[in-house]
Amino acid sequence: MLDQNSQKILYVDDEENVRRLVVRIMAKNGFQCDEAADGREALAMLEETDYALMIADINMPNMTGIELLDIAKKKYRDLAVIMLTGVDDRDIAIKTLELGAFGYVIKPFEQNEVVINAVNALRRHEISYVVLSAE
Repeated sequence: MLDQNSQKILYVDDEENVRRLVVRIMAKNGFQCDEAADGREALAMLEETDYALMIADINMPNMTGIELLDIAKKKYRDLAVIMLTGVDDRDIAIKTLELGAFGYVIKPFEQNEVVINAVNALRRHEISYVVLSAE
């Protein structure tokens, strides 16, 4: 069974108001959620903390969310990732899924859409972990 309180989430977005909103939504739904302003900060935080899920924007300065996704999935193979972005582009969405993202949510979003995607990603993460551990 998924224990939301033991699963840490990292939300990465250069827009402070969106970061604060997502962190509040996740906290209201029982999740522990930290925030990072860009990909570099996110990678430093991933190095320090064991996150189960990273939610990232695509358009950010210094490093795009796609670059962050690619690096993070190579370095932290069991990290679940959701893209939460204003980029409504089918080809980019498919690319992120091919790179290992579990979901693609387009801004503006409904609160329950983010929570449902997070729960689904964490469940898939948990199932993958159990399957890999059994092998």
